[in-house]
Amino acid sequence: FDILAVTTCNVFSRTSSKQYKEVRQTIIDVILHTDTLKHWRLIKELQLLYEMRAGLFGARTDQQQLNIQQAEELQKDDHKRLLMRTVLHAADLSDPTKPFALAQDWAHRILEEFANQGDHERSLGIPVPLQNDRASVNKPLSQINYIEQFVAPLMAAAVKVFPSWYESAVLLEANCWQWERLWVSTSPRPLEAERQEMSERISKTVQLLQSAFCPAQQEGLEQPTAELVRQYSE
Repeated sequence: FDILAVTTCNVFSRTSSKQYKEVRQTIIDVILHTDTLKHWRLIKELQLLYEMRAGLFGARTDQQQLNIQQAEELQKDDHKRLLMRTVLHAADLSDPTKPFALAQDWAHRILEEFANQGDHERSLGIPVPLQNDRASVNKPLSQINYIEQFVAPLMAAAVKVFPSWYESAVLLEANCWQWERLWVSTSPRPLEAERQEMSERISKTVQLLQSAFCPAQQEGLEQPTAELVRQYSE
C-alpha cells in the first residue's frame, strides 16, 4: 500500500472510494489466509465446495480445464473470496510443485534462511527450534514432511476445482520420489525398516494426489513418470 500511495504507481487511481476499500480489504484478507494456521480450514472449504457441487465438478471425465458451467458457478460472489485465498496460498506453497531442479533450489534457499535465523537465535542465547538448527536438519526429509503434511493435501483439494492444476500435482508426485531417493543417500543411512516406512508414506501421498484426478488424467499416469515430468516442464 506504500507503493500504491505513489501517484505514478497507483493502479487503482480510477476506482471509486468504495471500490478501493473493497480491493484493499480483499488484498489484506487473501494475504492473511497464507498463514499456516488457516491452512486446514481453507482445505475444508475447498472440499465442501466440491462436495456440495459434486454433480457439477464430479461429472468431469476427460476435461483438464473448467467448462462453462463450472466457471459460472465459481464466479458467484460466495465463491470468489475462497478462490482468491486458494490461488495466493497455493502460490505461496508452490515451490515443491515446480520441476525438481527449481524445487530443490528453492528448498535449499528457504532452509538456509531458517538456518540463518537459527544462527542468530543461538547467538542471542535463545532456544533454537529444530527446523532452524543447521546441524540437525535433514534436508530431503524436511521436504518430504512439508509435502506430505501441507502441500499435497492442498493440491488434492484444489485440483478437483482447478483441473488444470493437474500438471503441478504430477510434478509434486515426481518430486516426492526424488526427495526420497536423496533421503536414502543421507548420512547416517536409513535402516531398512525406515526405508520401508518412508516408501509407504510416499505411496499414500501419491495416492492422495491421484485420487483428485479425473479419468483422462488417470490414464495419463500410465506414461512413464519421466515422460510426464518432461512434458510439464517444457
